[in-house]
Amino acid sequence: TVNGAAVNITIPNATAKSGPTPVEGDWYVSQDGDDSNNGKSADTPYATIAKAVSSAANGDVICVLAGNYTVTSVIDVSKAITIKGEGWDKTVVNGGSNRMFALKNAAAKLEGMKLTGATANTRGAAVHMTDGTISWCYISGNIRSGTDYKGGAVSILKGTIDHSVFADNTSTMSGAAIGGSNPNGDILIDTCLVYGNGMTSGSSGSGGIDFDNLNNVTCTIRNCTVVDNTSFGDFPAGIRVTGTGKAILINNIISGNIRDNSGKSELNLAVTKSLLDTTASRNCIITGTKDTDATYYRDAGAVSVISGSSAVVPTFVNAASGDYHLAEGSSAIAAGVTYTGIGVDLGGAAFAATPSVGCYEYSGDVPPAPTTYEVSWTGGANANIDVKANGSAISSGALVGDGTNVVFTVTPNTNYE
Repeated sequence: TVNGAAVNITIPNATAKSGPTPVEGDWYVSQDGDDSNNGKSADTPYATIAKAVSSAANGDVICVLAGNYTVTSVIDVSKAITIKGEGWDKTVVNGGSNRMFALKNAAAKLEGMKLTGATANTRGAAVHMTDGTISWCYISGNIRSGTDYKGGAVSILKGTIDHSVFADNTSTMSGAAIGGSNPNGDILIDTCLVYGNGMTSGSSGSGGIDFDNLNNVTCTIRNCTVVDNTSFGDFPAGIRVTGTGKAILINNIISGNIRDNSGKSELNLAVTKSLLDTTASRNCIITGTKDTDATYYRDAGAVSVISGSSAVVPTFVNAASGDYHLAEGSSAIAAGVTYTGIGVDLGGAAFAATPSVGCYEYSGDVPPAPTTYEVSWTGGANANIDVKANGSAISSGALVGDGTNVVFTVTPNTNYE
Protein backbone atom coordinates (compact mmCIF):
# COMPACT_ATOMS: atom_id res chain seq x y z
CA THR A 1 0.00 0.00 0.00
CA VAL A 2 1.06 3.57 -0.59
CA ASN A 3 -0.37 6.01 1.93
CA GLY A 4 -2.99 3.39 2.70
CA ALA A 5 -4.06 2.86 -0.91
CA ALA A 6 -3.52 -0.52 -2.55
CA VAL A 7 -1.23 -0.65 -5.56
CA ASN A 8 -0.25 -3.53 -7.79
CA ILE A 9 3.38 -4.53 -8.24
CA THR A 10 4.90 -7.27 -10.36
CA ILE A 11 7.33 -9.73 -8.78
CA PRO A 12 9.65 -11.02 -11.52
CA ASN A 13 10.75 -14.41 -10.16
CA ALA A 14 7.68 -16.53 -9.56
CA THR A 15 8.86 -20.13 -9.27
CA ALA A 16 5.89 -21.90 -10.76
CA LYS A 17 2.70 -21.37 -12.58
CA SER A 18 -0.02 -21.71 -9.99
CA GLY A 19 -2.68 -23.14 -12.24
CA PRO A 20 -5.20 -21.77 -14.70
CA THR A 21 -7.54 -18.95 -13.71
CA PRO A 22 -11.16 -20.03 -14.15
CA VAL A 23 -13.16 -17.74 -16.38
CA GLU A 24 -16.46 -19.53 -16.25
CA GLY A 25 -18.14 -22.42 -14.52
CA ASP A 26 -21.48 -23.84 -13.52
CA TRP A 27 -21.16 -22.89 -9.84
CA TYR A 28 -19.25 -20.21 -7.96
CA VAL A 29 -17.86 -19.93 -4.45
CA SER A 30 -16.55 -16.75 -2.83
CA GLN A 31 -15.26 -15.93 0.61
CA ASP A 32 -17.80 -13.09 0.53
CA GLY A 33 -20.61 -15.31 -0.72
CA ASP A 34 -23.68 -16.74 0.99
CA ASP A 35 -24.99 -20.29 0.86
CA SER A 36 -28.50 -18.85 0.49
CA ASN A 37 -27.50 -17.47 -2.93
CA ASN A 38 -28.14 -19.52 -6.05
CA GLY A 39 -24.39 -20.01 -6.65
CA LYS A 40 -24.80 -19.71 -10.42
CA SER A 41 -22.62 -16.68 -11.05
CA ALA A 42 -19.70 -14.73 -9.60
CA ASP A 43 -22.26 -12.13 -8.51
CA THR A 44 -24.35 -14.64 -6.55
CA PRO A 45 -21.80 -17.12 -5.21
CA TYR A 46 -22.03 -19.62 -2.41
CA ALA A 47 -19.85 -19.17 0.65
CA THR A 48 -18.72 -22.79 0.99
CA ILE A 49 -17.24 -25.39 -1.31
CA ALA A 50 -19.39 -28.05 0.35
CA LYS A 51 -22.58 -26.26 -0.73
CA ALA A 52 -21.38 -26.07 -4.32
CA VAL A 53 -20.44 -29.76 -4.35
CA SER A 54 -23.87 -30.73 -3.05
CA SER A 55 -25.52 -28.63 -5.78
CA ALA A 56 -23.35 -29.78 -8.69
CA ALA A 57 -24.20 -32.51 -11.16
CA ASN A 58 -21.89 -34.77 -13.16
CA GLY A 59 -19.85 -32.75 -15.65
CA ASP A 60 -20.14 -29.46 -13.75
CA VAL A 61 -17.30 -27.09 -12.93
CA ILE A 62 -17.15 -25.29 -9.59
CA CYS A 63 -15.11 -22.07 -9.62
CA VAL A 64 -13.64 -21.24 -6.21
CA LEU A 65 -12.77 -17.58 -6.47
CA ALA A 66 -9.66 -16.02 -4.96
CA GLY A 67 -9.76 -15.95 -1.18
CA ASN A 68 -9.25 -17.96 1.97
CA TYR A 69 -11.59 -20.82 2.84
CA THR A 70 -11.78 -23.19 5.79
CA VAL A 71 -12.87 -26.81 5.55
CA THR A 72 -13.46 -28.43 8.94
CA SER A 73 -15.14 -31.66 7.82
CA VAL A 74 -14.42 -33.88 4.85
CA ILE A 75 -16.00 -32.96 1.51
CA ASP A 76 -16.88 -36.14 -0.37
CA VAL A 77 -16.52 -35.73 -4.13
CA SER A 78 -18.25 -38.76 -5.55
CA LYS A 79 -19.53 -36.98 -8.67
CA ALA A 80 -17.71 -36.36 -11.95
CA ILE A 81 -17.06 -32.69 -11.19
CA THR A 82 -14.12 -30.28 -11.25
CA ILE A 83 -13.42 -27.98 -8.30
CA LYS A 84 -11.20 -25.26 -9.71
CA GLY A 85 -9.48 -22.41 -7.91
CA GLU A 86 -7.95 -19.29 -9.43
CA GLY A 87 -4.44 -20.57 -8.80
CA TRP A 88 -2.63 -21.74 -5.67
CA ASP A 89 -1.40 -18.20 -5.01
CA LYS A 90 -4.98 -16.92 -4.94
CA THR A 91 -7.33 -19.66 -3.75
CA VAL A 92 -6.26 -21.03 -0.36
CA VAL A 93 -8.17 -23.80 1.42
CA ASN A 94 -7.31 -24.20 5.09
CA GLY A 95 -8.00 -27.44 6.92
CA GLY A 96 -9.03 -28.19 10.48
CA SER A 97 -8.79 -31.35 12.53
CA ASN A 98 -10.23 -33.54 9.78
CA ARG A 99 -9.38 -34.50 6.22
CA MET A 100 -10.42 -31.84 3.68
CA PHE A 101 -11.39 -33.77 0.52
CA ALA A 102 -12.16 -37.33 -0.53
CA LEU A 103 -12.08 -37.93 -4.30
CA LYS A 104 -14.18 -40.95 -5.23
CA ASN A 105 -14.85 -40.65 -8.95
CA ALA A 106 -12.53 -41.20 -11.92
CA ALA A 107 -13.64 -37.82 -13.32
CA ALA A 108 -13.45 -35.92 -10.02
CA LYS A 109 -10.78 -33.22 -10.06
CA LEU A 110 -9.18 -30.65 -7.75
CA GLU A 111 -7.33 -27.91 -9.61
CA GLY A 112 -5.59 -24.60 -9.03
CA MET A 113 -5.61 -24.15 -5.26
CA LYS A 114 -3.47 -24.36 -2.15
CA LEU A 115 -4.40 -26.97 0.46
CA THR A 116 -2.83 -26.33 3.83
CA GLY A 117 -3.16 -26.63 7.59
CA ALA A 118 -5.10 -29.89 7.88
CA THR A 119 -4.44 -32.15 10.86
CA ALA A 120 -6.00 -35.58 10.57
CA ASN A 121 -5.73 -38.83 12.49
CA THR A 122 -5.89 -40.88 9.31
CA ARG A 123 -4.28 -41.21 5.88
CA GLY A 124 -4.60 -38.26 3.53
CA ALA A 125 -4.82 -35.26 5.83
CA ALA A 126 -5.51 -33.01 2.83
CA VAL A 127 -6.97 -35.50 0.32
CA HIS A 128 -7.77 -39.18 0.16
CA MET A 129 -8.19 -40.46 -3.40
CA THR A 130 -9.84 -43.71 -4.33
CA ASP A 131 -9.85 -42.27 -7.86
CA GLY A 132 -9.69 -38.92 -9.61
CA THR A 133 -7.14 -36.19 -10.31
CA ILE A 134 -5.25 -33.47 -8.44
CA SER A 135 -3.79 -30.88 -10.81
CA TRP A 136 -1.87 -27.62 -10.31
CA CYS A 137 -2.24 -27.65 -6.52
CA TYR A 138 0.17 -26.55 -3.78
CA ILE A 139 -0.15 -28.90 -0.82
CA SER A 140 1.82 -27.86 2.25
CA GLY A 141 1.85 -27.69 6.02
CA ASN A 142 -0.49 -30.63 6.58
CA ILE A 143 -0.01 -33.00 9.52
CA ARG A 144 -1.10 -36.60 9.51
CA SER A 145 -1.22 -38.67 12.72
CA GLY A 146 -2.49 -42.21 13.22
CA THR A 147 -1.01 -45.49 12.00
CA ASP A 148 -3.61 -47.05 9.75
CA TYR A 149 -2.28 -46.76 6.17
CA LYS A 150 0.40 -44.94 4.21
CA GLY A 151 -0.12 -41.45 2.86
CA GLY A 152 0.43 -38.22 4.78
CA ALA A 153 -0.82 -35.13 2.94
CA VAL A 154 -2.38 -37.17 0.13
CA SER A 155 -3.21 -40.85 0.04
CA ILE A 156 -3.99 -42.30 -3.37
CA LEU A 157 -5.23 -45.74 -4.35
CA LYS A 158 -5.91 -44.93 -8.00
CA GLY A 159 -5.71 -41.83 -10.16
CA THR A 160 -3.41 -38.98 -11.19
CA ILE A 161 -1.51 -36.20 -9.47
CA ASP A 162 0.09 -33.73 -11.86
CA HIS A 163 1.78 -30.32 -11.81
CA SER A 164 1.60 -29.97 -8.06
CA VAL A 165 3.93 -29.04 -5.21
CA PHE A 166 4.19 -30.96 -1.94
CA ALA A 167 6.16 -29.09 0.72
CA ASP A 168 6.61 -29.27 4.50
CA ASN A 169 4.04 -31.95 5.22
CA THR A 170 4.63 -34.30 8.17
CA SER A 171 3.29 -37.74 9.01
CA THR A 172 3.46 -40.62 11.46
CA MET A 173 3.12 -43.08 8.57
CA SER A 174 5.30 -43.47 5.51
CA GLY A 175 4.78 -41.24 2.49
CA ALA A 176 4.50 -37.92 4.28
CA ALA A 177 3.80 -36.19 0.98
CA ILE A 178 2.12 -38.91 -1.11
CA GLY A 179 1.44 -42.53 -0.29
CA GLY A 180 -0.88 -45.46 -0.59
CA SER A 181 -1.32 -48.91 0.89
CA ASN A 182 -2.72 -51.65 -1.36
CA PRO A 183 -3.52 -49.49 -4.41
CA ASN A 184 -6.27 -51.02 -6.53
CA GLY A 185 -5.67 -49.14 -9.78
CA ASP A 186 -2.98 -47.50 -11.86
CA ILE A 187 -1.33 -44.38 -10.44
CA LEU A 188 0.41 -41.54 -12.28
CA ILE A 189 2.53 -38.91 -10.49
CA ASP A 190 3.49 -36.41 -13.19
CA THR A 191 5.60 -33.22 -13.12
CA CYS A 192 5.50 -32.65 -9.37
CA LEU A 193 7.90 -31.03 -6.91
CA VAL A 194 8.17 -32.93 -3.62
CA TYR A 195 10.48 -31.31 -1.07
CA GLY A 196 10.89 -30.66 2.64
CA ASN A 197 8.44 -33.35 3.76
CA GLY A 198 9.27 -35.61 6.68
CA MET A 199 8.28 -38.10 9.30
CA THR A 200 7.19 -37.13 12.79
CA SER A 201 10.22 -37.69 15.03
CA GLY A 202 10.62 -41.37 15.86
CA SER A 203 8.11 -42.60 13.28
CA SER A 204 9.62 -44.99 10.75
CA GLY A 205 8.86 -44.27 7.13
CA SER A 206 9.61 -42.32 3.95
CA GLY A 207 9.16 -38.56 3.92
CA GLY A 208 8.50 -38.30 0.19
CA ILE A 209 6.49 -40.88 -1.80
CA ASP A 210 5.65 -44.40 -0.59
CA PHE A 211 3.45 -47.02 -2.24
CA ASP A 212 3.15 -50.27 -0.33
CA ASN A 213 1.86 -53.58 -1.74
CA LEU A 214 1.51 -52.30 -5.29
CA ASN A 215 0.06 -55.54 -6.64
CA ASN A 216 -1.24 -56.10 -10.19
CA VAL A 217 -1.26 -52.36 -10.94
CA THR A 218 1.22 -49.86 -12.40
CA CYS A 219 2.67 -46.80 -10.72
CA THR A 220 4.35 -44.31 -13.06
CA ILE A 221 6.39 -41.42 -11.67
CA ARG A 222 7.75 -39.09 -14.33
CA ASN A 223 9.42 -35.68 -14.53
CA CYS A 224 9.25 -35.22 -10.77
CA THR A 225 11.80 -33.53 -8.53
CA VAL A 226 11.91 -35.38 -5.19
CA VAL A 227 14.51 -33.70 -3.00
CA ASP A 228 15.39 -32.75 0.56
CA ASN A 229 12.83 -34.97 2.27
CA THR A 230 13.62 -36.90 5.46
CA SER A 231 12.85 -40.36 6.79
CA PHE A 232 13.30 -42.41 9.94
CA GLY A 233 14.30 -46.04 10.22
CA ASP A 234 15.62 -48.07 7.30
CA PHE A 235 13.34 -46.29 4.81
CA PRO A 236 14.40 -44.24 1.80
CA ALA A 237 13.55 -40.59 2.33
CA GLY A 238 12.66 -39.98 -1.33
CA ILE A 239 10.66 -42.76 -3.03
CA ARG A 240 9.76 -46.26 -1.90
CA VAL A 241 7.62 -48.69 -3.92
CA THR A 242 6.97 -52.32 -2.98
CA GLY A 243 4.81 -55.12 -4.32
CA THR A 244 4.40 -57.37 -7.33
CA GLY A 245 2.92 -54.94 -9.84
CA LYS A 246 4.95 -52.54 -11.98
CA ALA A 247 6.85 -49.33 -11.22
CA ILE A 248 8.00 -47.02 -14.03
CA LEU A 249 10.40 -44.14 -13.32
CA ILE A 250 11.11 -41.63 -16.10
CA ASN A 251 13.05 -38.32 -16.00
CA ASN A 252 12.99 -37.95 -12.23
CA ILE A 253 15.44 -36.19 -9.93
CA ILE A 254 15.68 -38.16 -6.67
CA SER A 255 18.44 -36.60 -4.62
CA GLY A 256 19.44 -35.20 -1.26
CA ASN A 257 16.85 -37.16 0.71
CA ILE A 258 18.18 -37.97 4.17
CA ARG A 259 17.53 -40.62 6.82
CA ASP A 260 17.35 -38.34 9.83
CA ASN A 261 18.19 -40.97 12.47
CA SER A 262 20.98 -42.70 10.55
CA GLY A 263 23.82 -40.26 10.90
CA LYS A 264 22.21 -38.04 8.28
CA SER A 265 22.94 -40.65 5.60
CA GLU A 266 21.48 -40.26 2.14
CA LEU A 267 18.99 -42.87 0.95
CA ASN A 268 16.80 -41.68 -1.91
CA LEU A 269 15.10 -44.70 -3.44
CA ALA A 270 14.10 -48.30 -2.79
CA VAL A 271 12.05 -50.28 -5.32
CA THR A 272 11.29 -53.99 -5.17
CA LYS A 273 13.47 -55.64 -7.80
CA SER A 274 10.67 -57.59 -9.48
CA LEU A 275 8.49 -54.45 -9.48
CA LEU A 276 10.80 -52.05 -11.34
CA ASP A 277 10.19 -52.08 -15.08
CA THR A 278 13.76 -51.63 -16.23
CA THR A 279 12.69 -51.45 -19.89
CA ALA A 280 10.17 -48.61 -19.56
CA SER A 281 12.07 -46.75 -16.84
CA ARG A 282 14.54 -44.24 -18.26
CA ASN A 283 16.88 -41.31 -17.62
CA CYS A 284 16.62 -40.58 -13.92
CA ILE A 285 19.12 -38.77 -11.73
CA ILE A 286 19.46 -40.78 -8.52
CA THR A 287 22.24 -39.87 -6.14
CA GLY A 288 23.52 -41.87 -3.17
CA THR A 289 25.78 -44.89 -2.84
CA LYS A 290 23.41 -47.60 -1.61
CA ASP A 291 23.30 -50.57 -3.96
CA THR A 292 21.06 -53.58 -4.39
CA ASP A 293 20.18 -55.97 -1.61
CA ALA A 294 18.15 -59.16 -1.70
CA THR A 295 14.87 -57.26 -2.13
CA TYR A 296 15.41 -53.75 -3.49
CA TYR A 297 17.15 -51.68 -6.09
CA ARG A 298 18.45 -48.73 -4.09
CA ASP A 299 20.12 -45.50 -5.26
CA ALA A 300 23.29 -46.54 -7.12
CA GLY A 301 21.77 -49.96 -7.68
CA ALA A 302 18.82 -48.37 -9.49
CA VAL A 303 21.10 -46.18 -11.61
CA SER A 304 22.85 -49.30 -12.81
CA VAL A 305 19.65 -50.87 -14.17
CA ILE A 306 17.69 -47.82 -15.44
CA SER A 307 18.97 -46.90 -18.89
CA GLY A 308 20.24 -43.35 -19.39
CA SER A 309 20.43 -42.63 -15.68
CA SER A 310 23.07 -40.72 -13.75
CA ALA A 311 24.27 -40.19 -10.19
CA VAL A 312 25.68 -36.70 -10.84
CA VAL A 313 24.18 -34.34 -8.26
CA PRO A 314 22.04 -31.71 -10.03
CA THR A 315 22.35 -28.04 -9.18
CA PHE A 316 19.41 -25.70 -8.65
CA VAL A 317 18.91 -21.95 -8.69
CA ASN A 318 18.40 -21.72 -4.93
CA ALA A 319 17.34 -24.94 -3.22
CA ALA A 320 17.71 -23.38 0.23
CA SER A 321 14.81 -21.07 -0.61
CA GLY A 322 12.73 -23.69 -2.35
CA ASP A 323 13.63 -22.69 -5.90
CA TYR A 324 14.34 -25.93 -7.74
CA HIS A 325 14.65 -24.47 -11.22
CA LEU A 326 17.77 -25.88 -12.84
CA ALA A 327 20.91 -23.81 -12.51
CA GLU A 328 23.15 -23.18 -15.49
CA GLY A 329 25.28 -26.26 -16.10
CA SER A 330 23.07 -28.57 -14.03
CA SER A 331 23.45 -32.26 -14.79
CA ALA A 332 19.66 -32.44 -15.32
CA ILE A 333 19.63 -30.15 -18.37
CA ALA A 334 18.74 -32.03 -21.58
CA ALA A 335 19.35 -35.30 -19.72
CA GLY A 336 15.87 -36.70 -20.16
CA VAL A 337 13.99 -38.69 -22.74
CA THR A 338 10.79 -37.75 -24.52
CA TYR A 339 7.71 -39.95 -24.24
CA THR A 340 4.08 -40.04 -25.30
CA GLY A 341 2.12 -37.64 -23.14
CA ILE A 342 4.95 -35.34 -22.08
CA GLY A 343 3.46 -31.89 -21.61
CA VAL A 344 4.47 -28.65 -19.96
CA ASP A 345 6.71 -28.24 -16.96
CA LEU A 346 5.72 -26.96 -13.51
CA GLY A 347 6.19 -23.40 -14.72
CA GLY A 348 3.87 -23.93 -17.69
CA ALA A 349 6.69 -24.01 -20.27
CA ALA A 350 6.95 -26.75 -22.87
CA PHE A 351 9.59 -29.40 -22.32
CA ALA A 352 12.34 -29.32 -24.93
CA ALA A 353 12.68 -31.93 -27.66
CA THR A 354 15.36 -33.46 -25.48
CA PRO A 355 13.78 -32.64 -22.14
CA SER A 356 15.47 -31.87 -18.88
CA VAL A 357 15.12 -34.23 -15.95
CA GLY A 358 12.85 -33.13 -13.12
CA CYS A 359 9.77 -30.92 -12.96
CA TYR A 360 11.34 -27.84 -14.63
CA GLU A 361 12.65 -27.41 -18.13
CA TYR A 362 15.80 -25.32 -18.25
CA SER A 363 15.07 -21.87 -19.67
CA GLY A 364 18.33 -20.09 -18.92
CA ASP A 365 16.56 -16.95 -17.72
CA VAL A 366 15.29 -17.84 -14.26
CA PRO A 367 16.70 -15.30 -11.78
CA PRO A 368 18.10 -16.44 -8.46
CA ALA A 369 15.81 -16.39 -5.45
CA PRO A 370 15.64 -14.88 -2.98
CA THR A 371 16.57 -11.67 -4.71
CA THR A 372 16.54 -8.02 -3.74
CA TYR A 373 13.54 -6.14 -5.07
CA GLU A 374 12.83 -2.45 -4.91
CA VAL A 375 9.59 -0.48 -4.86
CA SER A 376 10.11 3.06 -6.09
CA TRP A 377 7.92 6.01 -5.24
CA THR A 378 7.87 8.85 -7.77
CA GLY A 379 4.73 10.64 -6.71
CA GLY A 380 6.38 13.99 -6.12
CA ALA A 381 6.03 13.92 -2.34
CA ASN A 382 6.89 11.76 0.62
CA ALA A 383 4.90 8.53 1.00
CA ASN A 384 4.42 5.70 3.48
CA ILE A 385 4.99 2.36 1.74
CA ASP A 386 3.91 -0.93 3.34
CA VAL A 387 4.89 -4.30 1.90
CA LYS A 388 3.36 -7.56 3.11
CA ALA A 389 4.45 -11.14 2.43
CA ASN A 390 1.77 -13.77 2.97
CA GLY A 391 -0.13 -11.18 5.00
CA SER A 392 2.74 -10.24 7.33
CA ALA A 393 4.41 -6.86 7.12
CA ILE A 394 8.04 -6.97 5.99
CA SER A 395 8.36 -3.23 5.36
CA SER A 396 5.84 -1.27 7.37
CA GLY A 397 5.31 2.46 7.22
CA ALA A 398 8.56 3.21 5.44
CA LEU A 399 8.67 6.94 4.80
CA VAL A 400 10.40 7.64 1.51
CA GLY A 401 10.95 10.72 -0.56
CA ASP A 402 10.31 11.23 -4.23
CA GLY A 403 12.51 8.91 -6.31
CA THR A 404 13.72 6.75 -3.40
CA ASN A 405 13.10 3.07 -2.82
CA VAL A 406 11.95 0.53 -0.28
CA VAL A 407 14.12 -2.59 -0.56
CA PHE A 408 12.96 -6.06 0.47
CA THR A 409 13.73 -9.70 -0.33
CA VAL A 410 11.59 -11.85 -2.60
CA THR A 411 11.26 -15.56 -1.84
CA PRO A 412 9.47 -18.28 -3.84
CA ASN A 413 5.83 -19.28 -3.33
CA THR A 414 5.05 -16.09 -1.45
CA ASN A 415 2.13 -13.72 -1.95
CA TYR A 416 3.20 -10.07 -1.92
CA GLU A 417 1.00 -7.04 -1.53
